[in-house]
Amino acid sequence: MSCGLELKKLEDFAKQLKEQSDTLATQIQTLETQLSQAKNSYLKVMGAQEIVAIQIKEATPAEDAAASVVPEASGD
Repeated sequence: MSCGLELKKLEDFAKQLKEQSDTLATQIQTLETQLSQAKNSYLKVMGAQEIVAIQIKEATPAEDAAASVVPEASGD
């Protein structure tokens, strides 16, 4: 009879381990999805920052040139 009791405990333990592994697998899949979404959002923001930096760089010389032309024209 003691063998039957041991087997029952082992089967219960195996069932608990299976449930725990299933739960953890689901959590990992959820976290991987969230991480992927966060990475995509990060890359979009980085791309937007790069575009804005380029636009600022392109706009700055135009403003400097306009500012330097205006005082010279008014000084004559």
